[in-house]
Amino acid sequence: MSFHVSLILPTYNERENIIPLILEIHQCLSAWTHEIIVVDDQSPDGTCQLVADTGFPFVRLLLREGERSLAKAIRHGIDH
Repeated sequence: MSFHVSLILPTYNERENIIPLILEIHQCLSAWTHEIIVVDDQSPDGTCQLVADTGFPFVRLLLREGERSLAKAIRHGIDH
Protein backbone atom coordinates (compact mmCIF):
# COMPACT_ATOMS: atom_id res chain seq x y z
CA MET A 1 0.00 0.00 0.00
CA SER A 2 1.43 3.40 -0.89
CA PHE A 3 0.68 6.56 1.06
CA HIS A 4 0.90 10.13 -0.15
CA VAL A 5 0.41 11.83 3.23
CA SER A 6 1.83 10.62 6.54
CA LEU A 7 0.91 12.48 9.71
CA ILE A 8 2.78 11.77 12.94
CA LEU A 9 0.73 12.08 16.09
CA PRO A 10 2.82 11.78 19.27
CA THR A 11 0.71 10.86 22.30
CA TYR A 12 0.93 10.64 26.06
CA ASN A 13 -2.20 10.28 28.19
CA GLU A 14 -4.58 11.20 25.37
CA ARG A 15 -7.22 8.51 25.96
CA GLU A 16 -10.05 11.06 26.17
CA ASN A 17 -9.02 12.89 22.99
CA ILE A 18 -7.31 10.42 20.69
CA ILE A 19 -10.24 8.82 18.83
CA PRO A 20 -12.05 12.10 18.01
CA LEU A 21 -8.71 13.58 16.93
CA ILE A 22 -7.88 10.62 14.69
CA LEU A 23 -11.33 10.74 13.10
CA GLU A 24 -11.10 14.50 12.49
CA ILE A 25 -7.65 14.18 10.92
CA HIS A 26 -8.86 11.26 8.79
CA GLN A 27 -11.79 13.34 7.56
CA CYS A 28 -9.55 16.34 6.77
CA LEU A 29 -7.17 14.12 4.80
CA SER A 30 -9.90 12.20 2.99
CA ALA A 31 -8.96 13.71 -0.39
CA TRP A 32 -5.56 12.00 -0.21
CA THR A 33 -4.26 8.54 0.41
CA HIS A 34 -2.92 8.86 3.93
CA GLU A 35 -1.77 7.24 7.13
CA ILE A 36 -1.78 8.52 10.68
CA ILE A 37 1.22 7.33 12.66
CA VAL A 38 0.41 7.35 16.36
CA VAL A 39 3.58 7.26 18.47
CA ASP A 40 2.72 6.58 22.09
CA ASP A 41 5.22 7.03 24.94
CA GLN A 42 3.74 4.31 27.16
CA SER A 43 0.71 6.30 28.32
CA PRO A 44 -0.46 4.95 31.68
CA ASP A 45 -4.08 5.84 30.80
CA GLY A 46 -4.31 3.17 28.07
CA THR A 47 -4.08 5.45 25.03
CA CYS A 48 -2.07 2.88 23.09
CA GLN A 49 -4.50 0.02 23.75
CA LEU A 50 -7.49 2.17 22.85
CA VAL A 51 -5.91 3.05 19.48
CA ALA A 52 -4.95 -0.60 18.91
CA ASP A 53 -8.51 -1.73 19.62
CA THR A 54 -9.99 0.52 16.92
CA GLY A 55 -8.34 -1.42 14.11
CA PHE A 56 -8.44 1.62 11.82
CA PRO A 57 -6.61 0.57 8.62
CA PHE A 58 -5.25 4.10 8.11
CA VAL A 59 -3.58 4.19 11.55
CA ARG A 60 -0.14 2.80 12.29
CA LEU A 61 0.57 2.50 16.01
CA LEU A 62 4.09 2.66 17.42
CA LEU A 63 4.79 2.16 21.12
CA ARG A 64 7.97 3.85 22.29
CA GLU A 65 9.84 2.64 25.35
CA GLY A 66 12.38 4.54 27.37
CA GLU A 67 12.69 8.25 28.01
CA ARG A 68 9.56 10.23 27.13
CA SER A 69 10.20 13.07 24.73
CA LEU A 70 8.08 14.86 22.18
CA ALA A 71 11.02 15.37 19.83
CA LYS A 72 12.13 11.73 20.13
CA ALA A 73 8.57 10.51 19.55
CA ILE A 74 8.36 12.58 16.37
CA ARG A 75 11.78 11.31 15.25
CA HIS A 76 10.65 7.74 15.94
CA GLY A 77 7.63 8.28 13.72
CA ILE A 78 9.80 9.70 10.93
CA ASP A 79 12.19 6.76 11.18
CA HIS A 80 9.33 4.29 10.79
